[in-house]
Amino acid sequence: MAARYDIEAEKGSSFIFYVKYMDDDDSAVDLVGGGYTAEMQVRRFADSTTKLLQFKSTNGGVALGLGPFGVTAGNSGVIADPSTMDNVPVGDHQYDLEIIQGNTIVRLVEGTFVCKSNITG
Repeated sequence: MAARYDIEAEKGSSFIFYVKYMDDDDSAVDLVGGGYTAEMQVRRFADSTTKLLQFKSTNGGVALGLGPFGVTAGNSGVIADPSTMDNVPVGDHQYDLEIIQGNTIVRLVEGTFVCKSNITG
């Protein structure tokens, strides 16, 4: 079962979101090896076909988005630059983040993604 975590992000600002994947024994799962990939999507509502944001790793090690990560055992994250966030409409949206290994998909976290308006910029 996915953890529930609501995110507040700001239009026109950098967005950084890190997640640590833990097993049932509360040990970090090694995402560097094992061919893990990940995907995160933000949509206006859960059944929408329009993706407001999409982050998808293409290599093992599970680093999503723009910029470097210190990817170590269990760590995954998303970074979006200000120009990317400037394209996200203000309001309450839905998101989830999934870790994929072969045919196994684990939804790690899901919730509301609130994009707040910016005044300067």
